Amino acid sequence: MIEITPAILSNTWGDIADKIKEIGDATTWVQIDVCDGHFVPNITWGAPDDLELLDGKAKIEIHLMVERPEEVVAVWMNVADRLVVHLEATEKIEDLVDAFQSTNVKLGLALLVETPIDDVVPYVDKIDVVQLMGIKKIGFQGEKFDPLVLEKIKELRAKAPNTKIQIDGGINLATGRDCVAAGADTLVVGSTLWESGDVVDMIHKFKAL
Repeated sequence: MIEITPAILSNTWGDIADKIKEIGDATTWVQIDVCDGHFVPNITWGAPDDLELLDGKAKIEIHLMVERPEEVVAVWMNVADRLVVHLEATEKIEDLVDAFQSTNVKLGLALLVETPIDDVVPYVDKIDVVQLMGIKKIGFQGEKFDPLVLEKIKELRAKAPNTKIQIDGGINLATGRDCVAAGADTLVVGSTLWESGDVVDMIHKFKAL
């Protein structure tokens, strides 16, 4: 069964907490987006200490859309189960990957649509997941899916067959079905869930793909 991870992008902790409560136990993971206004133009919530207020039901994945993530991962490691950082945002990717080897926190590497798959292949054995962005304008929800990512899924699956692949951005039932057919393991879903009127029901529809 395909894994579904709700994506939450918000300026306020109250909204994030409400959405996590709405999801309940419908998914194992929840992804919270953190945007710094530099790597992407948008600025979102970004207070790690707030996560200590959660009841611990959901596993928390933080998608760090920030420049120089190596400067901030330490504070997020204390409160998250997995961090997803962008390969394009750091010049110290080897050091960053190595820093996670001695922790219990999982690491994912995210790639923009235009970033070659070969850039991430050397690291797949040391990380938990590769996240391929399905949209060109990241840091915002509701953007149009870029079908180029379907070929990238196939390429990554061929070059790293055991790698967990998740797709983030532009995911609805139609594009999600295409991603699953191409070889994706996880769909990170944002606006399609929150605009559905029934988040849990929509999660079940995605799981049935």
